[in-house]
Amino acid sequence: MEWRPQFTKEQDSPLALVQVASASCCLLVHLARMKGSRPEDLTPLSELITDASLSAVVSAGWNPDEESKVSNALGITAADIPRLLDLQGVAQHAGLPFVGLGKLVAHVLGLPEWKKDRKVTMSNWESALRPSMIKYAVLDGLLPGMLFRQLRFLHHSRHRCAWW
Repeated sequence: MEWRPQFTKEQDSPLALVQVASASCCLLVHLARMKGSRPEDLTPLSELITDASLSAVVSAGWNPDEESKVSNALGITAADIPRLLDLQGVAQHAGLPFVGLGKLVAHVLGLPEWKKDRKVTMSNWESALRPSMIKYAVLDGLLPGMLFRQLRFLHHSRHRCAWW
């Protein structure tokens, strides 16, 4: 999920982008470009996110700010999402000393640490998406699920990889 950066407590930027990802693809829903949309207009998206048949809805750090933005935009809360998994909590439960997405990518997936470009993360997500923003948003949508699947595999595996 992305929104326009907030530099003061008085600012409250609405949810601008939602990523919906499977194991191999990521859909970017640019709410900011859906002028005048209300939560009831986004019922199909809300129903997808709250679908109990999904194996999991993985977040890379669900916090009160995200909860508020999702509630305002989609009319749902964490309590409405049957299988919401906060990847940071999963990492802590697995005994990992860090929970940031970049470090988890390096440690769990064995890939180079994903360093988020501040120019991209602090972009105006309400504006038209640039290629760098799309690339970032897709990775940000796909990586939590990849990490969750790998952590689940390692948890159930009798043979852990050398780097684990």
